[in-house]
Amino acid sequence: MRNSVLLTLLVFLLSSSLFSHQRSESYSKIKIEDIEDGKKIEVEYSIQTSVLQRLELNLSENWAQEFKDSVLNGFHFGEECKLLEEPFLKKSFSTGYISLFWPIQCISNNLEISFQTFFEQDPTHTHIATFTINSIRVPEKIFTNSDRIWTEANKDSASSSSIQSFYDYVNLGFNHILTGYDHLAFLLALLLLNLNFRRLILIITGFTLGHSLTLALER
Repeated sequence: MRNSVLLTLLVFLLSSSLFSHQRSESYSKIKIEDIEDGKKIEVEYSIQTSVLQRLELNLSENWAQEFKDSVLNGFHFGEECKLLEEPFLKKSFSTGYISLFWPIQCISNNLEISFQTFFEQDPTHTHIATFTINSIRVPEKIFTNSDRIWTEANKDSASSSSIQSFYDYVNLGFNHILTGYDHLAFLLALLLLNLNFRRLILIITGFTLGHSLTLALER
């Protein structure tokens, strides 16, 4: 009887928190092309307006320029890079996303990208970047508060980069579970079922990997 009551309570918590739990994430598509004078880079940065609101940036009436400054100042491509055109801001009411587009040119042959945006406002914020180098897709990079650097040289080892990308998604899925009340309620409900240890580990591992796969497929 007691277990039934607890399970009912946990199911209620699970269903109610599904509507309130949202990841703090931003995304970018980065295209890199080798040119005679170095590299040309095109960046498309996107974030949901609801995520911006929860970050509590205290933007003023001049929010568009302040948003541009925050994003551009948070992306570091190196001192030998210059902006080719004024960034273009696009807001989609149908998807709820704000996107920023801008091209730059860098002299350096070995590109290193540092992402610093919004970690001060939310240490759990993650930024998922996809890369295309000379029209070839390379493994994605998940920037976190503790891992803010991507180096082009690392893409030369495709196997290593793919493993790192897989590890990033597993880590993201695990952290997302720990920060989501709905997922914690599900795990606590499993404990109340009095499953043996081996079966419990298999279910939790499968749940974590499945959640990580879902996050990856969303990109």
